Amino acid sequence: MVPVALSDVIAVGEVPTAEEIDILAKAGFRSVLLTQPENEVARLLTKDDVAVRAAGAGMAFAYIPVESRRPPEASVSAFIDATSTLPRPIYACCYSGARTSAIWALAASRSMPVEKVMEACAAAGYDVSFLKPEIEARKAAATHAAAAVAAQAASAVVPAAIGNGSGDGKGTAAAGAAPPVQPQAVQPQAVPALTPIVLPRAATAGGFAVAG
Repeated sequence: MVPVALSDVIAVGEVPTAEEIDILAKAGFRSVLLTQPENEVARLLTKDDVAVRAAGAGMAFAYIPVESRRPPEASVSAFIDATSTLPRPIYACCYSGARTSAIWALAASRSMPVEKVMEACAAAGYDVSFLKPEIEARKAAATHAAAAVAAQAASAVVPAAIGNGSGDGKGTAAAGAAPPVQPQAVQPQAVPALTPIVLPRAATAGGFAVAG
């Protein structure tokens, strides 16, 4: 198992063994994000095993099961929440790292150009090009939703002037009238993503670079 970085804050790979979790901690990882569903592969550690071992090594832990390389939007949002709050750097893992890279691609595409997402995953050894149409469709849907929210907010603006009953036909703003509601820009959630790198290896540390 060799973790491969998609950015300077997250690396992906296989579910580690108990011993490898300790090595991850020594290598500088501060969190383990498990996306492997429970009971899918009997030989792998359970989420509880990973959580206990990670805690013992001084790392945070989060569990977001991903059933396929086309995870639903709810899973993508949960992944974004986790990667935004877990201590970094994060080691995210599943059986081979493929599903983890796919959900990262869907998450990162909310703030990165699609081609950059494809390139980052390809450089890490994971082909997620099959997700490109879906990523583009999701980005278009998000843009449409943001526009709808802005339009709804704009339609809620209180009329600037209403009749004051004076009969002059001009009308003035009613005393105490609520100020116009200003549309609020909708900011997409984002997963920080920079230039992909391969983490340095050290044969004496089980394949990982260990500080100290």
